[in-house]
Amino acid sequence: MNKKYVMFDLADERVLSLSNVLSNKTCKKILEYLADKESSETEIAYNLNLPANTVNYNIKQLLNSGFIEKTKDFFWSVKGKKIAKYKVAKKSIVISPKSSN
Repeated sequence: MNKKYVMFDLADERVLSLSNVLSNKTCKKILEYLADKESSETEIAYNLNLPANTVNYNIKQLLNSGFIEKTKDFFWSVKGKKIAKYKVAKKSIVISPKSSN
């Protein structure tokens, strides 16, 4: 079953990751870009005029925080490497003062 929300309590270590992503200008640019279309890291780097290693780092942060996810679509590079595409996760993030069962 695919949940439509992700729930965190304030003691959860992932809340720090969420706050880092929300305060990161590059992450926000990537989120805004992915809100319009699914893209690979290379496409994001090219279209946002960002270094590939910067995009790679921020994609990892966005994936870990749950803001984006890999799509089912992918393509093969000239060298035969599977290239993933990313999209904004369609989930609500809930942060609560205490965990609930």
